Amino acid sequence: MIKFYAFDFDDNIMRVPSMIYMKNSNNETIPLTTEQFAQKRDNFKELGLKFFDDSFIDFRDEGNEKFLKAIETGNPAKAMDDFVECVNNAMIFAIITARGHSRKTLKEAIKKLIKLHKFGLDENKIKHNLNFLGFKSIDDYLDSCKFYPTTSFEFDAYFGTYDKTVEEKKTIAMRDFVRYCRIYSKNPSIIEKFGEEKALGFSDDDIKNVYNMEKFLQQYNLDDFNKVSVKFTGEN
Repeated sequence: MIKFYAFDFDDNIMRVPSMIYMKNSNNETIPLTTEQFAQKRDNFKELGLKFFDDSFIDFRDEGNEKFLKAIETGNPAKAMDDFVECVNNAMIFAIITARGHSRKTLKEAIKKLIKLHKFGLDENKIKHNLNFLGFKSIDDYLDSCKFYPTTSFEFDAYFGTYDKTVEEKKTIAMRDFVRYCRIYSKNPSIIEKFGEEKALGFSDDDIKNVYNMEKFLQQYNLDDFNKVSVKFTGEN
């Protein structure tokens, strides 16, 4: 059976020191971690917090250098073990994130994790499995994976999602990833190595995203997948 993985990034794979900046009633800038943001976002009005132009600067291309530097010092989150298993075995994955960096930047971040051998990522094991699966290099492998920065201009331009919520955008990304997985799994060399059975998994630390994805996947026709799972990795 071949496994396909889809991961949220922040607080699911990794905890990195990127901040979301809000303004309070005194026009003071209040930095929030992604975890704090997820916990408080339904109560911003009551808390007197509001967005401003640079609220998400750490999550856009203007914050690329800071993000790639933060990769070096970030900590693993609950889905990191699944991510390491996926990458070490050179399985196809998608990063479906609310970040607004370019796909290129997200790829560079994952490549950096591999090169630094972070959290059990094993470059030698990866290269061995890349050879088995016919990839020429780590770059070739990562180019075959999918990166969906759902708040980026390139995502909105490609999918026409300017008026959609992040939750909706994540399901649109998943639909595209499922289509890609179906094409990839029909490759004769993949069938020869893994057979025709396939599994799909998604994980996210935000309960709203998890509920929305579960509902979407239940309604979407996935009868050709032998196993489909959605994992909540946030705090109960």
